[in-house]
Amino acid sequence: MIHAQVRLKVFNQVSTDDFEQLINALRQSDSRYQSNLSQLDCSQYNCFISETADSGYALSKKQNNHGERELANVFSTVTGTGYHSVSDALLKEKLLWLSCFSGLLKFYRKSGFIVTQTEPNWTVGGPDVLFMSSNPLRAPK
Repeated sequence: MIHAQVRLKVFNQVSTDDFEQLINALRQSDSRYQSNLSQLDCSQYNCFISETADSGYALSKKQNNHGERELANVFSTVTGTGYHSVSDALLKEKLLWLSCFSGLLKFYRKSGFIVTQTEPNWTVGGPDVLFMSSNPLRAPK
């Protein structure tokens, strides 16, 4: 039997300025990023970018009531490789929460996230907003 070996990308912590510049450039270059990447106060986050600078994410410095850090602004400019960012974040912090549009449900479920809350989009006809957690104890009963 042949076993495929998946090599995860290496992510390095970067300055908030470098992360904000990259996020702003992505938001200006493509409407997908404009709607899916938030304007964060990056001083409240530890920010990570891959060595190839084609993917990254931010982790909140503070935990919520459930001991989870927020996973925010997950991005990848190479189709099909966003899981590298999520995997690296989960290696750094086991308990994470995030918010995303319903179109990303399958993507985050593949990494073990569960929906803890759903809210309608404030834009009529827009996708629902999902709140998700990697904490199995938060699964709805």
